[in-house]
Amino acid sequence: MKRFGIMTGIGVVVFFLIGLLFMNSYIHNTGAENVQMMETLSTTDQAIGFVEIDEHGNGIYLTKKTLPESVELLRSRMAEQGWTYTAQEGSGYFFEKDNQTVVLTTTVWQRKYRQIKVQHNIVNVADVHNK
Repeated sequence: MKRFGIMTGIGVVVFFLIGLLFMNSYIHNTGAENVQMMETLSTTDQAIGFVEIDEHGNGIYLTKKTLPESVELLRSRMAEQGWTYTAQEGSGYFFEKDNQTVVLTTTVWQRKYRQIKVQHNIVNVADVHNK
């Protein structure tokens, strides 16, 4: 009986350590900023959150909105800041203002989320900031 208790205890500890290893791997591969923003978007009524500026100077944002909802939200946010929607090419949405053009692209990210890239981060489309 004593041996069974020890083996059960060891099994629980091993199971816990494997769980920690998988969680650490998930956070490392997904990115801590992204995991934090996913949590914020899942637990609040915020629609779009800022994650980071990538190595090319593009703004990276996340949303849980579906494709039609996210596109309408982006059009609305851009219009609020004086940008006019002009065209769509694939996943790229083109906007113009004062002889300037900016491209926003959307891609499915982590199944339930859409990643939005704003060229040169010219416009802030977020209502949540990580930093």
